[in-house]
Amino acid sequence: MLAGVCLAAGTMAGCHPHETPGIAAAPVVPERPRFAPFVFLQAGDPQIGGWTSIEDTKDRFVQFARVANRLGPAVVVVVGDLVNDGPHEKELAAFDEALAEFRVPVRLIPGNHDDIATYRRNYGRDHYSFTLNNCEFVCLNSNLMTGLWSGAEKRREADEQWQWLEETLHRCRQEGRTHIFVVMHHPPATLPAATPRLDALFRQYDVRVVLSGHIHRTEEVSYRGYTTFTVAGTGWAADRRGFGYRLFHVYEDRVEQEYIRLDAAPPSATQPARHTPATHAFSNTTAVP
Repeated sequence: MLAGVCLAAGTMAGCHPHETPGIAAAPVVPERPRFAPFVFLQAGDPQIGGWTSIEDTKDRFVQFARVANRLGPAVVVVVGDLVNDGPHEKELAAFDEALAEFRVPVRLIPGNHDDIATYRRNYGRDHYSFTLNNCEFVCLNSNLMTGLWSGAEKRREADEQWQWLEETLHRCRQEGRTHIFVVMHHPPATLPAATPRLDALFRQYDVRVVLSGHIHRTEEVSYRGYTTFTVAGTGWAADRRGFGYRLFHVYEDRVEQEYIRLDAAPPSATQPARHTPATHAFSNTTAVP
């Protein structure tokens, strides 16, 4: 059974027509932003090298990559803790080898086990956004929201990310995004220093879906108008729902999702109505590798 999550739709002004000198321009008619249904996957913490061994955790992430390739989503979002020991060269090499197995677009964010300097060097910005079929994925470095960082440089980075988040959500409203998905390693409820500010922003800008990991459990928690979807991931599962991933169907008036165990047969059909290969293309609002 697919669980529905209804999100608000928006509008965006169209472009001004070319104006010929001396001739009055035709009235500008606002155009609805282009949207087409699509499918994406949420993957939890790969945490290569944690709990068992590098080989075991790598093999499960490779297994997920092959499932993702079979399903053909528009994008796969990996919600942090890519490796267990951030600077560990063998863990990083194993993660990169597994990542190379994907034949679909993948987007990453860092978790608390990832060394931020190493992450930035290998994978680019630790907070960014990208647009897919007029939906925005706002990807955060939630490590900067834990309140555990000390030092002027980390405080500056945290302040810059907060400012960027507010500006990005404001831009999304101005541009009439159909849905906004916030991607962050820590669920908002585990960030007491940041939760009130996140709650206020999510209410202000009508964010309905948050994608997270970190807790190694697969849960759906609805709170103050938005739902946080966590998934245990492929590194370690602390609950009976086991290793798995989430499959999201995105429609103009709603979002539907289901959790699928990694050892279960993938769905025979994952594409929503009117889904075409063209909807796999998307553009980054912030450049990432």
